[in-house]
Amino acid sequence: MKYEKKSSGINLKFIIPIGIILCGYLFFFTSRWWMPVGSNVSYHTALGTTQNWNDREITLIRWDYCEKDRSMEIELDIQNNSFDGINTYVASATDINEGYIDIEKIVEEPDWVIIKLSNLPKRWSEISLRLGMSEEDNDPCKVYTNIVKVNQVDKLGKNSISEYRIQRFNIEIENYNQEISQKEQNIEKIKKTNENIQQEILRLEENKKYETEQQIASTDEVINSARTQLNLNNESITENEKDITEIEQRIGKIQKQIEELKNGG
Repeated sequence: MKYEKKSSGINLKFIIPIGIILCGYLFFFTSRWWMPVGSNVSYHTALGTTQNWNDREITLIRWDYCEKDRSMEIELDIQNNSFDGINTYVASATDINEGYIDIEKIVEEPDWVIIKLSNLPKRWSEISLRLGMSEEDNDPCKVYTNIVKVNQVDKLGKNSISEYRIQRFNIEIENYNQEISQKEQNIEKIKKTNENIQQEILRLEENKKYETEQQIASTDEVINSARTQLNLNNESITENEKDITEIEQRIGKIQKQIEELKNGG
């Protein structure tokens, strides 16, 4: 007499897919704890970036992070082009994973704001700072940083307003010096191009003695075009030189303000 073999009651066809799904959920919900911080960050506002918002130009001057103190300082330049008399703003900050962060305004002037973030999460990864006209503002100005690209510093001391101003002026001078360096590089590049153009003109002029009248006419057109480009390039050099002179004057004015602040002015 034959007996049928009974099933054990567990069907692997169903168990394996369910196990895969459960592992996927486990991976998703626990990844924030074991994945390296910064492995999935994406947003970052570069220093010097200017945003147009509510008839205002908001420029990110500085975003410093001190890991030891778990704190940050964010410095913004604000140019209010609306002349509406509103020069104070509501600020908030959040980490993409950990939520809201303690925030304090260190400096708030019509054209200048410094904000401090404190008690940062130990595993923060990406932070957004929002500046609104009111608590109910649904379209705030947003700036971002992340653990990969933020500027890290050894300490963030409590400075006086004058010290913060000097720090801001030094950043302006540094940016101006970079601008001068770029313009000087532009000038050198244009001068090199001009040398190549002049050599080509000499070569074309030399070759004309072996050309027919029709060929000479065509060559003259090329030479005239080259000389026109030379003139345009020389004008560009002059403009760059004027810009450098203007920037150097601005640096001089800033340095004078720094000296006055250092002397208690």
